[in-house]
Amino acid sequence: MVKNNILFLFADWTVIVNANLCLEKGFDVFIQNPCDPWSRKHVYGEILLYLPFVDVLKKFYLFYFPIIMNFLFIYVFISFFNYKKSLKNYTFYFFVLSAPFLIAVERANNDILIFLIIFLVSKYRNLLISHILILLGALSKFYPVCFGIIFLFKKDIKKILINLALFSLFISIFIFFQLENLIKIFNTQTQFSAGNVYAFSFTSLIKTIGYFQLVDHLRWLKTFFIIGFLLIPFLLIVYLFAFKKNHFFSEIFTNNIYENRIYIISSITLISCYFIIENIFYREIFFLGLIPWLLKYEDQESNIKDFYYYFILFKFFATTIIIYLVVGQNDLLLDFKPLLILLKHTIDFYLMTIIFLVLSISFYNFLKKDLIFR
Repeated sequence: MVKNNILFLFADWTVIVNANLCLEKGFDVFIQNPCDPWSRKHVYGEILLYLPFVDVLKKFYLFYFPIIMNFLFIYVFISFFNYKKSLKNYTFYFFVLSAPFLIAVERANNDILIFLIIFLVSKYRNLLISHILILLGALSKFYPVCFGIIFLFKKDIKKILINLALFSLFISIFIFFQLENLIKIFNTQTQFSAGNVYAFSFTSLIKTIGYFQLVDHLRWLKTFFIIGFLLIPFLLIVYLFAFKKNHFFSEIFTNNIYENRIYIISSITLISCYFIIENIFYREIFFLGLIPWLLKYEDQESNIKDFYYYFILFKFFATTIIIYLVVGQNDLLLDFKPLLILLKHTIDFYLMTIIFLVLSISFYNFLKKDLIFR
């Protein structure tokens, strides 16, 4: 990001560091943050305003820390592709070079920290560590409160209720003491929402359909697109994933292994972000958390699984191309840019439909076989 001909690296992480500096100067950074070149307010949890020794370690926080964070993110992601000697192991290049991945790294967005928390909670099953990491995530960006779904793996309704009650108590205490700051953040929500092709949310799809306009000689494409490229594929996806017997996702909640845990947390994070709040598209990096589960079981139900995996790959590729075409100054595509934006949000909707169906059916099977109806 550039301001007054000055290049600012890691701009999304820098705003947090600048907010810490302004807080020490006495500013209420939830209302004003003049230390930031764009005067962006603090729209995250208060816990991120307590970076230790920020004045002394300013260079570390502005430069070295985001590099370390990005390196860990890339290393963890590449480690997902180590299950089989197959062509899928080489597809990680497409993800790494995609627009959501690149912009998250380039800006050192703190969603990368949330992704790393998801990885740690999924990889290591220590209950105390899980509580601490989930609480830290929730205190920094709020939506990680949904990570509490991981406690369902206990398979004992008493233990589940105890863990959820304990976690809910922590969150309730946090909300009680931070209610004023939460209201301030809500009042500045336009700062962390996006429109046009940069958005990732169900609301953006609805808005795009509502405001969708084409020149007169292309208006027929709107009806054709909504019926042919939105409704019909949606019905096919529902049939493929909900009404056909797909055994490969029937025991996601039953087996308490790393691949299942990271799939479930990533799924519930995506669903929460997509349907509840408006997001900038770098939050799509949470799709990457679905990959270990898909690669782990690539010998089972290969057709439906391959479709699922390659659809995720296609989504990242399509998003990158569409953003390039829409943002680029190409007069030949000017009339078709609204259609490209709608296409991007439609692809997001298809993939989110799959994720919702798989998680819902898996949870139903869990209730039926392992918890309530056993």
